[in-house]
Amino acid sequence: VNACKLVNTKKRLQAVMLVCRVKKRCAVADSDDTAAAPDQYQDDEAKKFVGGCGYLQPRYFVENTVMYVSFPEGGEEEASGQDRKRPLAADEALTIFRRISTADVERMGFDPKINHPANLILTH
Repeated sequence: VNACKLVNTKKRLQAVMLVCRVKKRCAVADSDDTAAAPDQYQDDEAKKFVGGCGYLQPRYFVENTVMYVSFPEGGEEEASGQDRKRPLAADEALTIFRRISTADVERMGFDPKINHPANLILTH
């Protein structure tokens, strides 16, 4: 199922989450991979940026009312001696949400001007 073609925004977000759930590593794409993608899904930033960082992706989950982030074994957190599982602070979540590009916000089914994911966290 192509998540971008779904009209219902709730179902689109669920489809995007399903696709992203299986990704364990930040994908490192060759320049050929971005050329093979349809131009309608690429904005100017995507055409300039080729590849990813290649790091293992953390897993986010909620226990009771606390959101945790868990880093897989062999990640950079283990090398520094920190715990692999720790609570996710609100400022960390805000930083992650602010880094989401406008095109990705639209792909997830949000309107970037009205309800950007960064607006979900209350700040003063």
